[in-house]
Amino acid sequence: MKTWRMEKPARPPEWREGDSLQAAAESCLRSGDDLRGASFTEQTLDGLEGGVMEFAECRFTRCTFMDVSLKRIEFVDCIFEQCELSNLTLHNAALRRVCFTGCRMTGFGFADGALIDVEFQQCMLDYLAVGDCKLDRVSFAHCPMRESVWTNVRLNRIEFEDDQLQRSQWSHTPLKGVDVTSCQIEGFQIDLYDLRGLKVTPMQVLSLSGLLGVEVVESV
Repeated sequence: MKTWRMEKPARPPEWREGDSLQAAAESCLRSGDDLRGASFTEQTLDGLEGGVMEFAECRFTRCTFMDVSLKRIEFVDCIFEQCELSNLTLHNAALRRVCFTGCRMTGFGFADGALIDVEFQQCMLDYLAVGDCKLDRVSFAHCPMRESVWTNVRLNRIEFEDDQLQRSQWSHTPLKGVDVTSCQIEGFQIDLYDLRGLKVTPMQVLSLSGLLGVEVVESV
């Protein structure tokens, strides 16, 4: 049973409708200002390069995010609805109080950053790659996450609910206290040290038996 509570994104009194996500982001990047309180629908952000950028209290609906190469990027109190973020990699990024709903994020990468109070609902996350990151109060619900890769990730107050985690790879990412009893975990690749304390069902233990070097046979 989950004993922690996630903070939801704060919303502005009224979202300002933005005409061009690309133009607005580039303008803020040049001026050093945050992009705040804007709503974008069916816009594309591609080739954003430079220094530091923060999106605050923004809503993105059916938007496409492609190449983003910044020294640091932050999303705070943001909502992503049915957006396309496949093969996008965010380096040195911070996400706080962010919700992704129905987004396509196949091959999404997240490195050298932090996710705090972040929710993924019904998002396509196959081939997700997370490395050298901290995740605190993060929820994945009803997400395909097959063949995801987790490397040097600190997990704290994480929820996996009815996710597809088949053939996921875990390296230097302890799963003590993590509950995957509602998930599909066949083909897990993980060190025994990181496996200790993972909450599984009796049937899931059978799929993990190969990691223990044992063979499960039926009694006569």
